[in-house]
Amino acid sequence: MKKILFAAAIAALAISCGKKAPEIAPAKQEAHAGTVEITGTPIQTQLKSGVHVNITQIEFMRDGVYIGQGYEDVKAETPIHYFSGTFTVNGEEFILSGDFSCKIKVNGKDITFTLPGSEVTSSGTFTETPPPTTDIEKALFVNWKISQLEVAIDRPSISHKFTGAQASNMGTIAEFVNANQKQVELDVETFQKYVISTISLSSKSVVINFTDPQIEPITGKWLGSGISITNQTFKYKLNAEMDGKLFEAEASGSFTFSSDFNTVTITLNVESNEMNGKIIITATKA
Repeated sequence: MKKILFAAAIAALAISCGKKAPEIAPAKQEAHAGTVEITGTPIQTQLKSGVHVNITQIEFMRDGVYIGQGYEDVKAETPIHYFSGTFTVNGEEFILSGDFSCKIKVNGKDITFTLPGSEVTSSGTFTETPPPTTDIEKALFVNWKISQLEVAIDRPSISHKFTGAQASNMGTIAEFVNANQKQVELDVETFQKYVISTISLSSKSVVINFTDPQIEPITGKWLGSGISITNQTFKYKLNAEMDGKLFEAEASGSFTFSSDFNTVTITLNVESNEMNGKIIITATKA
């Protein structure tokens, strides 16, 4: 039940085509979108959350958001941590702020990180993200904010529209589910920590950011063909750690844009042993 509810609530990460709209301007960092992969010694740093990580990858998304990952250097295991924020570009330097603040310069296979009080260079690659070729791609791969979430579950029977701030508040949604059915009981205290701020999309990644900076972003990948512009469908898989218990969230559905590409309606299919129905979400450009 947790997996289904959580996947549904963050499903505003799938946006696609609709009626022909006016020309869409390029995203603000479209010319600099790409991914840095550290192939040499990982960059060691401490995130604002206090976690020490060895950075292995940072993706720079078209709309000025970055998503990075690294592993924690511990003996028993090496858990992966994710961090995000925004970036600008000055000449050849990427300037990052948010969970991780630094400057990054790519010179061939040399990747230089300018950190507070130090400068570290490792070997790696920078792969440019191909620019979008259609209006659908231009509109899709940016940042989004949930404005409405409608629950339309047939089994058990649950129906409600959450609007404004409630649509992004997992605690509010969990409380409603608990109060309106007896099949399962959700841990409201856990869900209350998860308030979604924005959802960022690229051609390969899904990033869900939260208002609490101590909560790591949830990341995911498109499955199979990911997003079908022709069929207006999507499928994705998210990996997340919630209170130390790892789970996976996988979902599929369909979607349409408004005529100006600034609003999207997503219909998410909810199917499990416990639930059957749909979640209908409205998202607007952040």
